[in-house]
Amino acid sequence: MSSSFETDIAGSLGAVLLGGWGSIALSGMVFLQSLLYFRLYQSDRLSVKVMVGWLWALDAAQVCVVCSSLWSNLIVHFGDRSRGDFIPTTLALTLFFTCLASFTVHCYYAHMIYRLTGNNWWIAVPVVVLALLRVRESVRFFSNVASDADGDLPQLSASWAITLGYAISATLDVIVATALCWKLQSSRKRGSFSDTNRLIDTFTSYTINNGLLTCAAAIVSMICWFTVKGTLVFLGTHFLIGKFYTLSVLTSLNMRRLIRSKYKKGIMSSRPQPVQIRGTCDPGCQTPGSGDMMIRQTFHGEDEMPVHITVEKTIQYDPEVTGATATIVDINGDSDLPKLEV
Repeated sequence: MSSSFETDIAGSLGAVLLGGWGSIALSGMVFLQSLLYFRLYQSDRLSVKVMVGWLWALDAAQVCVVCSSLWSNLIVHFGDRSRGDFIPTTLALTLFFTCLASFTVHCYYAHMIYRLTGNNWWIAVPVVVLALLRVRESVRFFSNVASDADGDLPQLSASWAITLGYAISATLDVIVATALCWKLQSSRKRGSFSDTNRLIDTFTSYTINNGLLTCAAAIVSMICWFTVKGTLVFLGTHFLIGKFYTLSVLTSLNMRRLIRSKYKKGIMSSRPQPVQIRGTCDPGCQTPGSGDMMIRQTFHGEDEMPVHITVEKTIQYDPEVTGATATIVDINGDSDLPKLEV
């Protein structure tokens, strides 16, 4: 066995095999998150359900294509040295499915930015345009692979389709995460309700983590594409990008009930305990439409002394889901957060 053959297997097809295993493992998580969503959120809007079903179908199709590519490279063509830098049509199809998943997720986040910014398009439109450009580059690369019967990777490396696609993907992740964090934090500065601030911090943390994960995966794949040319090492991490995008949306949708439960507990624990005064209450002294009430307390041997108590009322609204975005409701009404219409 020659050294070049060993290098091709370990450095090229070995990375594809490891990436395929990781992709299959993450696909199981996507399957579980999808089932959990349809189980817990049956009352969501149809558009959100269609999006989740579409992402689930793309993930299943990508896993099938990945398994087919691994079987073809490692079993059918076992011992063929030329497979170390060969991209068959099935393998290129995995890149296309990843692009479709990332496009769907970026459109979802663009809609979220559109809602949080008060129906402004100045950030949402550039995100959609860049996502469409990402799809265009993916289609361009797939057409080059389909037209090249030899699937020669060194010749395909001259194309900037993959490089531009990775750069756009990383840029989109930074733009989306920055826009969402900026909007959430700008609303938090003017909010005085501690539980609302904690809720905003939770959403900000999820946004940063999701953005860093997908952006890091795209950057690592682009680095491997540049530094280890003529091999398929970049596919080892590329198989995982689509899973990360899909899981970021599914987890953000499924965490709503958990956050709502924590939010309720925070509201209940922060409520002051009622003051109990022994005496007689005169309902006729209550002013209509207010929380003020006159309580007459009787002391033995002394004249009756009126005690005036002002009751501060706090109305709690849980976070509601409108459309495809989770809207945080401001309780005090003194911040830029969307107000719940009752």
